[in-house]
Amino acid sequence: MKQPPKDQRADAYEQHLQPEELEQLHALLLQPGLRLSDVRALAPPHRGGPWDGSKPSKRLLSEIGTRLRTEQTLLNLEATAKVMDAVHHKLKGTADEEVLDSVISLVGQEVIQKTLSGEDPKNRTAATRLLLKRADQKLAGREMALSEKRFRRETCELFMDWFQDARAREIASNTEEPKSDRVEKLGKLIFKEDW
Repeated sequence: MKQPPKDQRADAYEQHLQPEELEQLHALLLQPGLRLSDVRALAPPHRGGPWDGSKPSKRLLSEIGTRLRTEQTLLNLEATAKVMDAVHHKLKGTADEEVLDSVISLVGQEVIQKTLSGEDPKNRTAATRLLLKRADQKLAGREMALSEKRFRRETCELFMDWFQDARAREIASNTEEPKSDRVEKLGKLIFKEDW
């Protein structure tokens, strides 16, 4: 078997491969845990030129693998950016910016994690819908928590306002009346016709 010269180029090797051979090579190079020596043994030989019939070098395979992983990473980042933009567009105006940024960050992290775990790119649309649904749920949960916090704060502020009212203190401190009657009287005093 011929030993390939040191200056072989990745593009020259790839352009002479049949489409199915190229697809097989790319799949091998992107397969996690497969050593370059194993890929080299399975890789199709060079076609034509001074390297005809020889197996590609590990350096050449490493160069192609690095390029493929870089391209895949860029595609994944692009897909992540699209998902994050879709989430931002969907949720804009429904929450404060801090909550929105947190949700978008969480969604982006999930997309990146799914991509790094090797999830099939064909499932991105379904994954995007799922992530948007999760983002909606997280946002709803955060909005509920903020609403409850706001309610508690407003209740305390109202209590402070009405604590200074002598009539409200008199109703609240009258232990001779049942609690339900005192609540009713305080409600009428504080909220008037809205009670």
